[in-house]
Amino acid sequence: RRATACRRHTRSPWAKAKGRSKGDVVGDSIYVVTTVAGDMRKLRIDVLDSGEWTFTHDNMEGTDEIQETFSMGDYPDKNFVYYSLDDAILIDREPEASAWDMVFTRYYRQAAFGPNSTAGVLTNREVEVIQADNIDVNTVLYTDYNWVTQDVSVIGNDWKVYNMGQWELVENLAYFIKNQNGDIYKVIFTQFEGTATGNAEYTTELMTGTNIEELGNAAWNIYPNPANENLTIEWYDRVDVTDIQIHNNFGQQVMTENVMNQGISKISVPVNQLNSGVYHVRLLMGDYHLTKTLVIQ
Repeated sequence: RRATACRRHTRSPWAKAKGRSKGDVVGDSIYVVTTVAGDMRKLRIDVLDSGEWTFTHDNMEGTDEIQETFSMGDYPDKNFVYYSLDDAILIDREPEASAWDMVFTRYYRQAAFGPNSTAGVLTNREVEVIQADNIDVNTVLYTDYNWVTQDVSVIGNDWKVYNMGQWELVENLAYFIKNQNGDIYKVIFTQFEGTATGNAEYTTELMTGTNIEELGNAAWNIYPNPANENLTIEWYDRVDVTDIQIHNNFGQQVMTENVMNQGISKISVPVNQLNSGVYHVRLLMGDYHLTKTLVIQ
């Protein structure tokens, strides 16, 4: 029920290759689309020829046939080209591909009980992704996996499941994203509230990037470890710390302390309210952070 979108790189379940000229793909299927305005229109993709699309749409009575042609070459910096069946116009709504890495969107998917709407994440065609399942989200290494390229739906919607009337996050799941600059981030989803609010929460952790190796050598310490009452966190003055965070083994933030502009390099925080287990202390410095493992007894 949205503007029709044609992608730059696509397989063709709607068509067969035919011999008009080398590389031609000729449509052999008709679809019925319910538009945003609630009308139903028939859609046929006629020809895809060297990046030039020709398609036809009509009302159900067959009295309003419109044929359109456009070239992907006119949108060299875009992943998608959008078209409104209601208004019969092309819509240039997507930012340039160099300006984004992930898009959060809602779409229909085929589920066990038929098609249903779901919220998911797609990535830019220039971005590489890893999905790591059944792991410790805080210790998993991207070097143990192979990067997936040319697949925008690696993240998709399967980081959550609908169970007994509510959404639950899939545990022990993390994603690594290599952006267009070559920086690598770890992404962990920590909350999804469903259609009631649409709110989703996730954490990002820079794994590599400009100056990250230098920051990794900055001296800091946490003690005692294991801890059960108070935890002391200490760092050198030359490290420009903004926040201290503690995350549980699921990647959820359970404690934070803002220390920016306080002129300190040492802080004590109570941890007696935390359950026994393994946690991870993060020292944040702008876009970068350092992590140490903490055990609570």
